This record gives sequence, structure tokens and C-alpha cells, in this order.
Amino acid sequence: MDLTAGVGLRWSSRKAWEELRVRVIREACGGGSAPGRKLLKPLSLVRRDEAALSNVKALMATSSSSSSSSSSSSERVGFFERARVASLLDLQGEHAKALELLEPMLWPPGGQQQQQPQPQGGPGLKAAAALLRELVARHAKLAEERAKRLQSGASPGGRGSVEMLDAQSTSAQELADRFIKPGRPCVLRGVAPGDAAPRWTPEALRAALGKTLVPLRKLDDSSASWAKLEFAGGVSFEEFSATHIEPFGTGGADGVRAPRDAPQLFDYSIWQQCADVLGAQVKMPKWFPVDLYSYASARVHPVTGSAAPTLFLAPGGSCSSLHVDFLQTHFWMEMCHGRKRWRLVPSHDLALLYPQYLTDLNPVFPADLDAVEEEHRNPGGPYPALRCASVLEVVLEPGDLIFVPHGWPHQVENLETTVAISANFIDASNVAAARAEAEILGLVEEDPKLIADALRDAISTGLLDRLLREAPLEAESLRAFKARHGETRAPQEIQKRIMQAGSAFFVGVGLAAVAASLFFRGGKPS
Repeated sequence: MDLTAGVGLRWSSRKAWEELRVRVIREACGGGSAPGRKLLKPLSLVRRDEAALSNVKALMATSSSSSSSSSSSSERVGFFERARVASLLDLQGEHAKALELLEPMLWPPGGQQQQQPQPQGGPGLKAAAALLRELVARHAKLAEERAKRLQSGASPGGRGSVEMLDAQSTSAQELADRFIKPGRPCVLRGVAPGDAAPRWTPEALRAALGKTLVPLRKLDDSSASWAKLEFAGGVSFEEFSATHIEPFGTGGADGVRAPRDAPQLFDYSIWQQCADVLGAQVKMPKWFPVDLYSYASARVHPVTGSAAPTLFLAPGGSCSSLHVDFLQTHFWMEMCHGRKRWRLVPSHDLALLYPQYLTDLNPVFPADLDAVEEEHRNPGGPYPALRCASVLEVVLEPGDLIFVPHGWPHQVENLETTVAISANFIDASNVAAARAEAEILGLVEEDPKLIADALRDAISTGLLDRLLREAPLEAESLRAFKARHGETRAPQEIQKRIMQAGSAFFVGVGLAAVAASLFFRGGKPS
């Protein structure tokens, strides 16, 4: 790689991150400027496969050589090359060495972290190095915690169930005090159709959405994407239903089950995409009256708006892999149709799952919770700490609503053809964690920075307190909930008004042009 290319330019933080981390990972997987190397998947780095580590070692040797030969080049090249070496050390599992290299670059020896020096090599490059330092620090902390648990002879993790509550007798205050604030999952059983979503069936959704174009996602066990889900194309809802849902019937034990990687409708925004068709049927549950994530999203993206709640439709047998929800958000999901098997791991056991942060703050796991069960049956696998992880399990049925606190890894399997709605949210209990996460990501991305600013303003202006005071005692219509959080119109309505205004503008311009033409021709047609 030509380290001097573009040295005279001031990189944006995003460009710097692409070079410092994304490109390094691509090269470690045999892509980019690494000819002759076998092409690997990024997951091979997470799993510490021999071929991936060999590539990283070769890149380390090249970087060390380049660094020593470019000692007289610009400070920017030196800063970048040292940060690149730290990135490679991190991928190699040498997190402490990576931190030793990064911290003097970001803060002066003996100085305070709050008193950062003038940017070296441009503020964008330094911001990217700061994000890298955060990822490396997390890896170092997780590795240390994992080692302590193993060295202490920790007993195998237990199997447990998620606590069940009666939806009709559980108040919002009780749920907040016992589960949301302390960060404990629970299931509300017996949610009435009028308290969240109706008991939608696949047939009812097909009748309602018909030719609406929907994006599909499917599991790829070799992927390093969030939940190992990859985009599987876009089709009309009726085609998706006819091809991927109806052939499997209920998808239960007595029917034909779809493969694990069958396409799903996953996290499809009702508010953004079909509020006019389905929105009036949805009520927002009384137990979650505040959502600063909706408020912040609408403020950052006033045209596209916020996403929650979202729709899920999947055939029995399909699944998503182990993941943690983004930006330290809590979330809830209500079952409308079918059954889902949920497995959850407490946030304090995260280190035992060997998470790795590749290019952002979404952890990638080398194995899923099936591997935890296998480690219990046959100890001695490549990830021995898995056996120390506690796993909670529950099967959700229609009328069940699960609450999952921020930071809890989880994995979901569709036991039957399922319909569900869900929402990620931020309230008083997790706003500090969410804002901190957004600020870190905001080092290289604009949207998270703006989200962090909006969350800060929601607290400083008293919006959070007002939302709590105004929270209704019962389920709230989707439109009323969104209006209370600053969205008085659904995104499609806003976009329609913009299109109408644009059309009117161009019609006006056209009429003015015709009038001008007639004027200069003396008012007579040619």
C-alpha cells in the first residue's frame, strides 16, 4: 500500500476509519491489495482461524517494514502507520500491545485524557484512532474478564427461564421498578389485542400489504453481519408470502419446516412504510410510554422519521443468530401469531461468548448458543468459557410480550410460522448508556453524533420529564404516541407533501416559462 497517497489531504473521520480498520480487515481476509492470499470471510478473524491469523501476521511484517522505511516522511504517515499496526495487533489478539501503541498517540505522556493535544495527522485520522482505541479497550477488558472466570474455576453456567407476569395485573410502574430499571428480562402473558397489535395472521397481512415491495433478510452462518442476517432481495409482499411462507403452512412440528436460512420479513417499519395500511390497528403498550430513540431519530431524519414499531413475518424453521441490539437500546416484542423460541444471556456474561468488534460497536460472535449447549455436552471445544455462560430460555406464544434489557445477547428461532411486532426504545433507565455509545460511534459517523446531541437535549430541555408526566395509563394509538414524541405525521405523509409541493413548483415554473415565451413573441402562438 502506498502510505504517502493522499497524505496532503485532510481525511474525513469516516475516510480515515475506512483506511484504518475496514481496509485492514479486507486485506486480512485476502482482499484489496493482498494478491495471492486465499479470500476469507471476516468471521474467520473472529474465530481466529489459522489462515486469517497468518494473513494478519504477514500484514504486520509489511507494516513494520514500511514504518521503519518511512521514518523521515510526514507526521501523518507515521501516525497512520502506528494506528494501522495497532489495528493489526488487535485483530491478532494482542490487545494490551495495541493499547500501549495507541494511547501515547492520542494523549500526551502524563497528560489528562480531557486535555487532548492538537490533532496529529488531521482531526479525522485522530478521531478514527480514538474509535479504534475504544474497540481495543473493550477487547482487552473482555479478555481479562474471561481469563479470570476461567482461572477461578467457575462452575458451568446455569439454564433458567424468563420470569412470566400476568399482563392484565402488571402496571407500568411495577414493570419499570422490577425489570426495566434493574435490567431484567420478563414476559407479559395475556396481552389483549387492543393493548398492542391485533392477532395478525400471514393471510391477513397478505390481504393488507399485497403488492407492497418489502426487503427480505436471511441467515448466513458464515457472515459477520449483525445477527448473521444478510439482505436477500426485495419482492412484493404477496410474492414473499406465496414463495416463502405458504409452502410451509404453520411450519410446526407436524408440518414442513423451512430451512434455517429461509428468507424472512425482518424489522420492517410499520410507521415508515405502511402506517396508512396497518398503523391504525397498532397500539403502543402502556408499559413503555417513553421512547427517546423515536424522538431523536425523527429529529435527525425529519423526512424518513423513526422506525418503531416494526413487523416480523418468518416461516417455521428460520432463525436469527446471536446478537445484541444496537446503541444500548431496550426492546420489546409481542407475538401476534405462531411461536418463537428465545434464548438470552445476561449482559454480565457477555465476555464468555468471545465477542469481537470489527468495524463498529455491534459485537460479532464466533459461535452461537447452540455451541454453548455443545460445550456442556462435550467440553474441550475452541471456546471453553462458553460453558460458564448462563442461558435463559422461553417460548413466546400469541399474546406474549417479551422485554429484553439493553446489552443482553439473544438468539431467536421460529418454531412455527410467526408474526410479531417489536420496538427498540430509550428511556430514563438507559439514556446515559445509549448516549455514550452514540458519542463513541459519532467519532466517525454523523448520524450517531446527531442522535447523541438529540438525547442530550431531551434531558436538558426537560422533554424526558414531560414525556413521563404525559404518559397515558393505558395503551396509546401509534399516531398519538408518535405525536407525543414530536412526529405529528407519518413519514409517507411528509414525503407525499414534499412531492406535491415539488410538483406545484415545477408546474408554476412551467407556466411562467410559457407566459414569458408568449410575452416575447408578442402574445401570439407561433
